Amino acid sequence: MVLAVNVQTSNLDLPTLSLVAVCIAGLLGIFLIIDWMQQRNVRALAWWGSAYLMGASGIALASMPTPLIELPAVVPGALTFLACGMIWNGVRLFRRSRRGTVAGHRANSRRAGKRKWTDRRRADRPGLHVLHRL
Repeated sequence: MVLAVNVQTSNLDLPTLSLVAVCIAGLLGIFLIIDWMQQRNVRALAWWGSAYLMGASGIALASMPTPLIELPAVVPGALTFLACGMIWNGVRLFRRSRRGTVAGHRANSRRAGKRKWTDRRRADRPGLHVLHRL
């Protein structure tokens, strides 16, 4: 049994989708930069905003049918790759974690264990923490 259905397909092609992606990424980058200008202490917003603008420019350069400026073919990919690294750095700044390695996580867990041990020791001698403050 064959069903005859008249289905209309949409005519969104790759240049249209690329233009929409560039516009959305650029707008988001501008919003993040404006937000960073209002909250200068959150440096991750500046990193994310500039990364979105750089990624949008990389996608725009890659999807241009006839480039206005002759650039090497690796520049759009390099800009996109650099934007990914900038987003990663913004995440690190937002989390305030300078060490992302396994050794850093082990050091943090050792410090947490040491803090628990010193807290138990202070509970045994209540006046000891006062002497440490002097």
